[in-house]
Amino acid sequence: MRFFLGTSDYDRDFVLKKNGEKSRDRIIAEWELDGVYILRGDFKHEWESNKVKQYEQIFNDLVDIFKEIHRSV
Repeated sequence: MRFFLGTSDYDRDFVLKKNGEKSRDRIIAEWELDGVYILRGDFKHEWESNKVKQYEQIFNDLVDIFKEIHRSV
């Protein structure tokens, strides 16, 4: 089973600091979840990782998941 989170990130937990440092909450989310999608207009591309992405990326990832499921059937 996969687990994803969509968040507006009002607390700015997923924003990287100037030195690239991650918050404790982001580290935990990246470890525990399969994907985190940030619903913020000001979430910069540089802050993305393999698991933390801008919200629009959820659609590409869902297409990939459906293709993977279809291949395994």
